[in-house]
Amino acid sequence: MRLGTLALWLAMAGCASNGAVLTQQEVETYGRHRFEVDPNRVFDAALGALRSEGYGIAYSQREAGLIKTTRKHVGYYVQGRWGSVATYRQFQINIRPISPGVTEVTAVPFLFIGESNVSNQDFWNLDAERSGWTALFGEIEQFLTAPKVIPSSPSGL
Repeated sequence: MRLGTLALWLAMAGCASNGAVLTQQEVETYGRHRFEVDPNRVFDAALGALRSEGYGIAYSQREAGLIKTTRKHVGYYVQGRWGSVATYRQFQINIRPISPGVTEVTAVPFLFIGESNVSNQDFWNLDAERSGWTALFGEIEQFLTAPKVIPSSPSGL
C-alpha cells in the first residue's frame, strides 16, 4: 500500500499515527452546541440525526437527556506490514436545558481500534472531528426545522 493511500485510509478512520489527544477542552469548545428549542424536541432531533448519520441507538433515556450510540465502522487502522484492524466511532450525547427554551447538546465521541478503546490516546484527527461535530449539529438543526409530516388516515379522509 502506498503511503498516500495509507494516510487517506487513516484520515477516513479518524485516526492517524501522529494524531492528537482529544481533550475535554476540545469537546467543550467544539462538541457543545446550544439550540433555542425545548429539550424534548432536541432529544427527538438528536435521535433522528444520529440515525441519519448511520449510528444505531444502544441506549436512550429522555428524562436523563442521554443517548449512547452503537459503534459505527469508520475505517481501518493498519498494523504492521500486512494487517489491518477495523476502527469504530461511538457517541454519547448529553442533552440538558440551560434556560426556558434553550437546550445544550454535548456530543462526546469515542474511538475504537478493534475492541480497544483508544479515545484517550493520540489517534484523533481534530480537524476531522470538528467537521464531524459541525455536521452532526447541522443535522440536528435540520431535524428541528423540518416540516412535520402528518400521515393520512387509513380511510383516506
